[in-house]
Amino acid sequence: MTDFQLVLRVVGYIFAACALLAVAETAIDAWVHQPMAEFLVKRFADLMLVCVSTIGGLLAGQKIEGRKKLRD
Repeated sequence: MTDFQLVLRVVGYIFAACALLAVAETAIDAWVHQPMAEFLVKRFADLMLVCVSTIGGLLAGQKIEGRKKLRD
């Protein structure tokens, strides 16, 4: 496994964990009307957006590196 694949896998796991936690927090809020749920779901959504941006940056960087190797 390359470093790129490892980083991509870790970021993917973070994204999945945030998605699951957001769903769980929403379910808990619906059940017990916890006032912090909206705040926490927004934080998880922010983290998920960062993960998507990171994955996009990693893929773009991988493409640039691939082009550099072809030129050399």
